[in-house]
Amino acid sequence: MEVEDEKENFAKRNKQAKPAVTFPPKKFEPRENRGPRKFGSQPFNNNVRKEFQGKGRSNTWVRDESLYCDIHRVTGHLTKDCSVLKRHLAELWASGDLSKFNMEDFVKQYHESSDQDRLAKKNQEVQKVKST
Repeated sequence: MEVEDEKENFAKRNKQAKPAVTFPPKKFEPRENRGPRKFGSQPFNNNVRKEFQGKGRSNTWVRDESLYCDIHRVTGHLTKDCSVLKRHLAELWASGDLSKFNMEDFVKQYHESSDQDRLAKKNQEVQKVKST
């Protein structure tokens, strides 16, 4: 009985007051005072700016030719930084099969499946051409 009374007293003493959160009322502004209507990030009546005229922006990212990925067979990133490998390792870890992982087998299996996918796509394209 005393323990329950102590708990109640403790709860009353340490009870946090609810903070009074009030949001300021939103001011009403007529449409004329807010500027032109926007579609996305560009106003409807905005002319094309000079910076977007012509060729436009180009991708400035350049592959690092010194880094090679065995899985993708391309330069640009190391095999240990490959997102496909990381995703596969995460799946193995989650299923508890990480101890069974062999890098060479995974690379071989990845290439075989991607080659089969390419052949299947090529066959589908040939079938479409023949049917038309």
